[in-house]
Amino acid sequence: IGIDGSEANARSLTAEEVKIYNRIEEALGLPPVIWNYTPDSMILEEYQIIEKAHSCGISYTINGKPITVQINENDQVDSKVTRFDGEIIKNIMIRSIGMEVPIWQLHNWEEGTAFVTQFEYTNGFYIITGEIDEETFTKLIQSINFKKDDMNA
Repeated sequence: IGIDGSEANARSLTAEEVKIYNRIEEALGLPPVIWNYTPDSMILEEYQIIEKAHSCGISYTINGKPITVQINENDQVDSKVTRFDGEIIKNIMIRSIGMEVPIWQLHNWEEGTAFVTQFEYTNGFYIITGEIDEETFTKLIQSINFKKDDMNA
């Protein structure tokens, strides 16, 4: 189901995505970000788990433009709030967990416009950055889900 309750842009995860998300959860003990909304052109490109650092990174693209998700165990983050060279342009709600998060628009970004958000969930610290348009970034963040039940391939 899409974030607006429609079927548009809703999809089941691929078997490969389920495998990757399960590996992340097993290695870190933290739930991965699962998107309830994905643009048709969104592709999971790669991921890296660094078990010693209790962290992972997941890279996606939308029409060739990067989106990254960093997940760190809270104990491994020196400063729970990262400072960004930009300004908070709004706060939006991650509907599945009822959490309001800030959206920064970054300044001096080489490739044009970029947006970022950060938040804590369970025992994890999440940072999501996208070099995509504001509307798409907002829809993605609003659609975040952490429920494994929704990981049906």
